[in-house]
Amino acid sequence: MAVRYKLTGHNFTHKGSTYNVVLPDVYGANSSAIESATGMERGGSDSAVVSLSASDAMKNGLVGRVRITHGPVGDKKTAQVYCAVSKMDSVIGSITGKQYLGREITSAAFPRRRKLG
Repeated sequence: MAVRYKLTGHNFTHKGSTYNVVLPDVYGANSSAIESATGMERGGSDSAVVSLSASDAMKNGLVGRVRITHGPVGDKKTAQVYCAVSKMDSVIGSITGKQYLGREITSAAFPRRRKLG
């Protein structure tokens, strides 16, 4: 059975504007260290932040998905995480070797099939 993580607001910036997207809390919590690599920082929404759903942010070209493989040989798992568009050019190299849910990320790539919403 899959573990459900609490949904919390995550802030990211794009062209000087700050946006808030509600995502599962796997970016900085639970022994994960991928906040800085993906550009998604945990934070609440305030009056100066534009709030969007994750699917709307993807449709508008503000965030993208990155597929990661994590865990030791023989027990590898895959997951997809959201990444701010401003970090897409460097996320593949910077996320490899970091921790995701207490497990080391061994590889990262962009998904071949694009799913909007």
